[in-house]
Amino acid sequence: MGRLTAALGPRLAAALGGGAVALVLSGIVFMNEEPVRGLVSGDGAAPGGYLLVYAGFAYVARVVMWGFGARGWAGLALSGALLGWLIEGTVVPVVHEAPPLSWLWPSLGWHMIVTFGIG
Repeated sequence: MGRLTAALGPRLAAALGGGAVALVLSGIVFMNEEPVRGLVSGDGAAPGGYLLVYAGFAYVARVVMWGFGARGWAGLALSGALLGWLIEGTVVPVVHEAPPLSWLWPSLGWHMIVTFGIG
């Protein structure tokens, strides 16, 4: 049980940190209306809820990185693309609006490069 707890702690911390970065870069910098509206409304539950959602996305992207040993550019691009598709396919359903073009922007053009790569 101790090994499981020791391994889970850093992973959850990495997911929360990645989720916080994704929330800022995807929800605020990219001007996604719903998270911004929730954050500025004064509702105390909104930031925590969005942080948990984005942390879940970051955790999935990190599981792909860790599980497949993504150390090169291809693995990192796959993890970033997955994060972008998760964000745009669930929080903001833009990915479903005009395929195949909507699969590329903003999922890959913004989230893979800016949210995952730079963030």
